Amino acid sequence: MNAALLRQSWNMVEPGKYRFTHLFYARLFQYYPSVRVLFPLDMQKQEQILADTLGVVISAVESGDPSLVDTLHTLGRKHQELGAQPAHYPIVANVVLETFDSYLGPDFTPEMKDAWAEALTVVASKMLEGAGQALPV
Repeated sequence: MNAALLRQSWNMVEPGKYRFTHLFYARLFQYYPSVRVLFPLDMQKQEQILADTLGVVISAVESGDPSLVDTLHTLGRKHQELGAQPAHYPIVANVVLETFDSYLGPDFTPEMKDAWAEALTVVASKMLEGAGQALPV
């Protein structure tokens, strides 16, 4: 994973990270209304959790923190308990990428998009591994 590009793009988002996650969830629920039932009615805390989680993942990738895999396994099990299915992961990844593109505009370079696509694939794979599942083919 390209930690430098992940960090560079996240640094551009971070001052408005809760606005970013709000836009992400709005877009997710607009495109895929069936997933709305997996989330609480009040999304403010969920938006904060997502923003904080993205920051933690980037920091762990930068530092090479070996506990990241265990963290993602645990997160995957929790998501499974909440009803997340393997098919949801590519949907979420696509909406994250689209939200970055919309939020950052031309500052979100193709290289950044590739770095995020790779990172989101790895994160999803590790989360699903923790849940005893796999990404759909």
